[in-house]
Formats: sequence, C-alpha cells, structure tokens
Amino acid sequence: MLPAAMGDASLSLKTLNLGPHLRKEFALDSEYTFCNQASFGATPLCVLDVQKRILDDMNRWPCHFMWRKSLPLWTEALQLLANLLGTKKENLVFIANTTTAINTILKSTVLQPGDAIMGTSLTYGAVQFTIKETARIQKDIQALFLDISFPILSKQDLLDRYTDFLNNHPNIKLAVIGMPISKSI
Repeated sequence: MLPAAMGDASLSLKTLNLGPHLRKEFALDSEYTFCNQASFGATPLCVLDVQKRILDDMNRWPCHFMWRKSLPLWTEALQLLANLLGTKKENLVFIANTTTAINTILKSTVLQPGDAIMGTSLTYGAVQFTIKETARIQKDIQALFLDISFPILSKQDLLDRYTDFLNNHPNIKLAVIGMPISKSI
C-alpha cells in the first residue's frame, strides 16, 4: 500500500489549493524564481519521501519487490490518479514523459488517406517533428500547423484563430494542442 503521504484517495482537482504557498513543498532554491515548468518540473518533497521508501524496499529484496509488490503499487497509484482526475483507472496509463506520450498516440492512431494532423507554431519541437514524421510514414496524411503569432488580443481572438483554421481544414482528425503554462493572454 502506498503511504498516506501520497495523498488522500478522495482528493480531486477541484479541491486542490494551488498557489505560492506550495513552494515550501518543493526543494527549490529559495533565492531563485523557477520559471521553466514545461521542461523539468520539481518533484514535491512528500513524493520524494515515498519514492525513497519504495526504492529502499526494492533494493532490500529486488526479486520479491518486482514479482510481488510492484504491480499492486502500480495499480494503487493508477487508482489514486483516477480518483484525482474523476475517471476509471482503466482509462489511464503511465508513460515516461509527455513527448513519449504524444509520440505513442500519434504513431498508434490509424488515419485514412486525406486525413490531417494539426499542431501549432508553438507546439514543442520534438512533437512537431513527430507530427511531420507520422504524416510522412502514413500514406497521404497531412501535417498542418496553425501559426500563432503575437500579439494575441484576447481569449476570443485565439479561439477565433483555431475555429477559422479548423473550418478551413475539415480533414483534421487529430489535433495536438498544448496546454498554456502561463498567463500570456
């Protein structure tokens, strides 16, 4: 069983209280302002504590851990995440990182000739490459990119750009839309 430090199974995204007070939950250097959450985010201290306990347990008896303990821990972690997200654990998988996840989805989605995959000019470079490569490998698939130039005048301006692009390209069957990580509009 995962330690209580991993969080309450009834926790949901609606009950999370985000903000600057959470900084104390991370080992970030207090003399600096950490701005790059997109590449390498810090791990909360409570998670590091649990990780260390699990690694210590694994290293005490590796075969027993891998054969008997790892799958129940994995399943329990998926259930906790499912509870947090309000879904079933069968709808979730753990993947090493976002780029690998997008790559997995793009490479496993079967598209028909004439279909298109959409990204934007702000899509992470490795993901843009994967969109283009997927379109190249699959027969007669297009890689289309919405150019998001600045300034963005309002939320509605950005929504209108997406709407116009999608209306002008009705063959888009899959869109990779990055989540904004800062208040840029």
